[in-house]
Amino acid sequence: MQPKRTRTYASFLPLFATTIGGILLWEVSIAGRPELGFLLGKPSEVALSAPTLILKQSSVEAFFWTCSAAYVGLLAGTLLGTSLALLSSLNRVVASVAHPYMKCAASLPLLALAPLFTFWCGIDWPAKVAISAFATMFLAFEQAMHGATEARSMLPYSLQSTDKLASISLVQLVLFPGAKHQIQRGIELNISVALTGVIMGEFIASEQGLGHLLLQSIGVYRLSEAWVVLFLIVGAHRLLSLFVGCRWERGPLKLFFSLCRRRKSVKQFG
Repeated sequence: MQPKRTRTYASFLPLFATTIGGILLWEVSIAGRPELGFLLGKPSEVALSAPTLILKQSSVEAFFWTCSAAYVGLLAGTLLGTSLALLSSLNRVVASVAHPYMKCAASLPLLALAPLFTFWCGIDWPAKVAISAFATMFLAFEQAMHGATEARSMLPYSLQSTDKLASISLVQLVLFPGAKHQIQRGIELNISVALTGVIMGEFIASEQGLGHLLLQSIGVYRLSEAWVVLFLIVGAHRLLSLFVGCRWERGPLKLFFSLCRRRKSVKQFG
């Protein structure tokens, strides 16, 4: 039986070989064809420009500027969407009114709303946070609403139709624990949405951020620098995934997800 570490390394060999083969094929296919090199860039030029561009002060600042805006927007959107869903699920009439409005607002293209947020909030960091929060709020609402509805449907009928459970107790002991896996799934999906919202806002109007760097690189036809910025965006996504910590036992959202840690029986509220 192979050691675990050896099996882990062996699982990465196909990915590594495919990556190296793709890069070599890219380099060979554009050799002697300057028009393709202009359109696609050259891997050799990307490798040469990557260390300089990544270690540049403006690139480091842009990286953390984009990451911080996406993270704060993700956190705000999750808190707003989840809180609104849990409160709406306490009253079915409120839920029937709020749900259509949320679905209608969620159907608006983010690209169409980005100029409005720029007009309302300016071109600085708070505007990008607002776009990110708005973009992530609706999926968080949908996920939490779905989980809370399922959790409430599992209650005995006598508790569904009476006020034996106080509102706060119902959220804390029933709705939130029942919806936490749906909320977790919403956060995992919203990481890309939050980052997309920030970069889109940087495309519209910004003087900082990875979106601004990408737009500058393409504007002066520096494809090698544009590829490096794209790799930085991928790194930003991975950093957000690691920093958010979608597991309940770790990460800055630990406090939010531990509100319902107390284990009490629902029967004591009867």
